[in-house]
Amino acid sequence: MIDARRGATPAAFLLSFAVLVAVAGGAGAEARSTALPGTPQGWLERMSQALHSRSFEGTFVYLHSGQIETMRIVHEAQADGGERERVLALNGPARQIIRDDQEIICILPDRKLVVVEKRRPHLPFPIIVPIDTARLRPYYTFRMFGHHRVAGRTAQAIAILPRDRYRYGYHLYMDEVTGLPLESVVLNERGRRVEQILFTSFKVVDHIPPRELKPELMAGKGFTFYRQEDDENPGVPGTNHWVLGPLPAGFAQIMYTRRRLPGSRNPVQHLVLSDGLASVSVYIEKPVDGKGLRGASYMGAVNAYGRMTNGYQITVVGEVPEVTVRAVSDAVHYDPVGR
Repeated sequence: MIDARRGATPAAFLLSFAVLVAVAGGAGAEARSTALPGTPQGWLERMSQALHSRSFEGTFVYLHSGQIETMRIVHEAQADGGERERVLALNGPARQIIRDDQEIICILPDRKLVVVEKRRPHLPFPIIVPIDTARLRPYYTFRMFGHHRVAGRTAQAIAILPRDRYRYGYHLYMDEVTGLPLESVVLNERGRRVEQILFTSFKVVDHIPPRELKPELMAGKGFTFYRQEDDENPGVPGTNHWVLGPLPAGFAQIMYTRRRLPGSRNPVQHLVLSDGLASVSVYIEKPVDGKGLRGASYMGAVNAYGRMTNGYQITVVGEVPEVTVRAVSDAVHYDPVGR
């Protein structure tokens, strides 16, 4: 397993940054409501709507790789339909994330680093939330399994279980009164818990004071600001030498950008694949010193797989089983002719 906290290589940074952003939100897409109230799909759509329309604050624990991290979150649903939130680590390495509708700011004081990137298709919460449940039915089953208590509140439990070995399963626990998620458990292909997010205190509020959403940054202390700028033509790759072969069923490319990452001197091509719930990132770069991830590594529920081909480093990272990142890596091919 990579000690990604050291950030010794670009591959280590990719893995640690993927985990950090995974805690701050999951991938999703907008969809019209088609589910009946009282069904698993109805509960999931209610949860998504609540996340966009309610303000709340609380403390949650994040369990992964034998570690326990405690974090505080404040989330504001604004009157104009926008959202803003701040996630602050209370133990372990100091870090915080500020997000709004335009960008994500990750502040890493131990590394004297501030990373700013444009807002991706993230949801405003540290628990994965599916939106288009109809699209997911060929790949997942949905079940309700009783009521539980989380942070002193009654919660409805929903199971999202994979139909094949290429995705994880999830247990989600939603507050009965508001529909907001209170707990999330990620299950690997053997049904074992590999990640858990659990609120220990939780409160729905009408207003978040502006000071609660401002970053705590030590001015003048030698921080490096890194803004991830994409190329001018995001979307499906145009003229490039990289093509995707057959992918695990349900996964399709939803994004392409070209950017620079901390620890990398050369531009990195970044592709995002998704099945509508799980997402996988593919990073392609020309290494300067030959360093890079070889084979598999992981942090909690996030798996990574790296290889060299045609002088390029291919790194695949995602909150999916190892077999999936391997399969995606094998699907990336170099075409000398280009497109």
